[in-house]
Amino acid sequence: MKREGKIINENKARFIIFFINNGNTYFLCVQTMAKGKHAPAPGAIRKDKVIHPNSRKANKIKAKVQRTSRLQGKSTVGGSRLQALGEKLSWFKESLEICLDDERRATPATLLSLAEAYLDRFKEEIEQIALKASIGPKRRRQHASRLDVVEHTSKLEEEEFSGCGLEMPDLLDADNFEYFLSWEGELKFVQNIKLRRFTRSWLEAEVGKEEGEAIFEESREVDKVPSKHAEVVGETAESPMQVT
Repeated sequence: MKREGKIINENKARFIIFFINNGNTYFLCVQTMAKGKHAPAPGAIRKDKVIHPNSRKANKIKAKVQRTSRLQGKSTVGGSRLQALGEKLSWFKESLEICLDDERRATPATLLSLAEAYLDRFKEEIEQIALKASIGPKRRRQHASRLDVVEHTSKLEEEEFSGCGLEMPDLLDADNFEYFLSWEGELKFVQNIKLRRFTRSWLEAEVGKEEGEAIFEESREVDKVPSKHAEVVGETAESPMQVT
């Protein structure tokens, strides 16, 4: 016996129509609802039921918890890095006014002064810790943890400045320099500030070039000014002609 089937949806009802080879037709009408819209059957959900640790449901809950924890960890680490970078740039902003030249220009000498001052920013704090430790034997290790962090940070930054370079705002870029001057310390605008790594050797070489060019320009200006000996010789050479 040959049988064919066809499904027709009409008025939220499902009609399953079967055609039989002898010409007889049978209709089966089943009322259905959308998937997931109906309430669960009584007793389908048991609050006292213990989930097997190796079941698919347990693995799904475990994966969800791990993902939530991982996302929270990333947001915490990203926020702490942004906060540390904001504090670093704020220090450069506050110390920039002292290192600018008379024309308020940022030069390699300005960056070199800023970098050296940044590396020595813990010097006063270390002296205060040493002074407190010298007062009595009970206070020698009172600030030991802070002293270890400061010494480790100073050593790491000194190695970076002598090696791969210390990360600083690129003040040699004119547009970035103007934006950095107008920056008021907002963390949401930190990403708009262009950063660059500067090494001690490169900055010292650039400062040497600028000093050499300045000396060369001064020597050229001196050569353009006539000397007093030349003026005296000219007067002595013209005086006999005026007498005659």
